[in-house]
Amino acid sequence: MFAFCLLILSGCGEQETRIYEYEDEESYFSIEVPADWTVDINEGWPGFSGDTPEESYEASPDVGLYIYVDGEEENQIYFYRQWGHISSFLKEDGKVSVNESLSAARYKEERDGLVLETYIFDEEGITGGGFYALSIALPRQVYRSHQKEIQRAVESICIR
Repeated sequence: MFAFCLLILSGCGEQETRIYEYEDEESYFSIEVPADWTVDINEGWPGFSGDTPEESYEASPDVGLYIYVDGEEENQIYFYRQWGHISSFLKEDGKVSVNESLSAARYKEERDGLVLETYIFDEEGITGGGFYALSIALPRQVYRSHQKEIQRAVESICIR
């Protein structure tokens, strides 16, 4: 398994951004975010069959990229692939076209001062089961002040 930062981009008069991608034998996805946001990689873990049930554990159900707006862990966006059942506790906001090649069901609401937004990407072309999603949980003020950057990040998503 390997995941890495692919490229640093900067443009004249534009905010410096970085493209982060996750790739392993079964998954590939990437996203472009502002360079001052922090990204941690979740590579998951393999399952293990021990001699007893207590020594055994299942493999991680997800792999992905934790993105921290302004480098603050409480300002979290998680872009991931997950194997298992899919559901959202948020209200569906409808189907959206993310970019030329991707569409998603979007779920969004505000609760206790947080903006909660989830994109569950269409499964067309995904092999090996599971699904890809992006979940945003940000304080209302942080979400509003970074709305353009968040939208550009969502539009930059690539899944293969």
